[in-house]
Amino acid sequence: MSVADWVVVGVFLVVIVADGIRRARRNRTAEDYLLASRDVPWWAMGLSVMATQASAVTFVSTTGKGFTSGTGFVQFYYFLPLAMLVLCVTAVPYFHRARVYTAYQFLELRLGRGARVATSSTFLVLRCLSLGGILAAPAIVLSEFTGQPHGAMVLVTGAVAVAYTTFGGLKAVIATDVKQMAIMVVALVILAVLVVEALPSDISVGDAVSLADAADRIELANTSFDPKERYTIWSALLGGSIIFLAYFGTDQSQVQRYLAGRSLGHKRGALLLNAAAKVPFQLAILLLGVLIWVWSLYEPTPLDMSRRVDSDPGAEAQHRQLCLDAGVAGRAWLNDRTEPNRSRFQATVERLQSARTERNDEQANRVVPWVMRHRLPGWGITGLLLAGILAAALSSIDSELNALATVAVIDGMKLDPEDSQQTQKIVRFTRLFTLAFGGLATAFALSLEDAGAIIEVVNMIGSWFYGSLLGVFLLAWLDRGASGRGVVAGLVLGIASVFLVSQVLEVAWLWRNTVGTGVTVVAGFSLSRLFPPR
Repeated sequence: MSVADWVVVGVFLVVIVADGIRRARRNRTAEDYLLASRDVPWWAMGLSVMATQASAVTFVSTTGKGFTSGTGFVQFYYFLPLAMLVLCVTAVPYFHRARVYTAYQFLELRLGRGARVATSSTFLVLRCLSLGGILAAPAIVLSEFTGQPHGAMVLVTGAVAVAYTTFGGLKAVIATDVKQMAIMVVALVILAVLVVEALPSDISVGDAVSLADAADRIELANTSFDPKERYTIWSALLGGSIIFLAYFGTDQSQVQRYLAGRSLGHKRGALLLNAAAKVPFQLAILLLGVLIWVWSLYEPTPLDMSRRVDSDPGAEAQHRQLCLDAGVAGRAWLNDRTEPNRSRFQATVERLQSARTERNDEQANRVVPWVMRHRLPGWGITGLLLAGILAAALSSIDSELNALATVAVIDGMKLDPEDSQQTQKIVRFTRLFTLAFGGLATAFALSLEDAGAIIEVVNMIGSWFYGSLLGVFLLAWLDRGASGRGVVAGLVLGIASVFLVSQVLEVAWLWRNTVGTGVTVVAGFSLSRLFPPR
């Protein structure tokens, strides 16, 4: 990277931290610090919701997923708009009327203290583990650029996010999320333009997509009923819908966004913005990865993009030749789209894919950093792209830290944010918990350098718990006879069933959410009749 690139990155980090510290002066009450005075407009909430979910994992690992596997992962998001509509008429009005500070505070009002403790504890474990994955993604990029160890880069990224989140609270989080979302989108657009410009002059974007389609990398609808298939329409309908209902309806990192809205209409508007934009956004990022894959047929990437491994020169030469052979066969098919030419192209792609198979998961995390380092111009452009990745990372890390600290203080310590006498105590402990959870997540992130495609790692972690959490909230919203003891027992049985099924049956992680929700609802409903509300 050039001096100009480092200047761009440095200015970005200084501005973000300074803005968080500046906004700390506007926090006069616990409501100011935790919920931004409940005065956030719908568009800012909506962008913050998207930024929280669209972390560096999205920028780096989802693009890499498109490179290694194609667009099949987009099916995971197909039913997100439906989930947003359901939440707009169910969860959002419940939370709005209750005027709570956390999603789990609502459960105590409905089911008692036990339900609040059980669900908030589950959230703390789930979100702290997931935050480790979100921290690991930008650290991989920084490590590639600086040559410094992955662990050191985890510490740097975590320290920046902890700094402005600790001082500024939710006001700083949402304000920086909006800026960071804009920077991330600009960086993605610049990267896409550079990749398109780098394609051979005789291959247009349409030709590149046609080549990817001929190589079976454009998959928009897999209708297989095989539960071992990771991404199908059916796993998205059942598992995907459940995970989005759980994530946006029960996860404090998202619920806290629309709890801060000016009105019920603004809160619904934030989710509807996400419903309209999320699927096209994810598909565009996967297609960017697909375009990089087509580009690699003409300017081959290494067999192993990690700088820590010295690849076998013979294997590298063979891999490079396979890429070039696939590129030649692809050109031949574009010039004469007959079945024999298509078959020859597919055969060369299969040979290329078999050479990469063992490295696919790790490559998903490393392809974007490698391309940025070795294929793109410097003089500020690479720095802007790196700032985009950092923006994506920080916009998620700050949200998760703020949510974790809020739950620990409001649900764990049970301090009352409405009591003005406790304001300073709440702010002080929230800041301390922000530091503590930042340390725990950093420790977990240090173990994820070689964990495979981080986008899948983060979602797999969620699949252990999200379905059961959703089951608890469904019982609270829909079953008037639900009792705290019955629902908590259902939550425990739901989580246990997910672990059991994952050990006994080889099912894709999306199906685990369905199992967790189903067992929790059935068990919670039945046990509530044995142990009725007091």
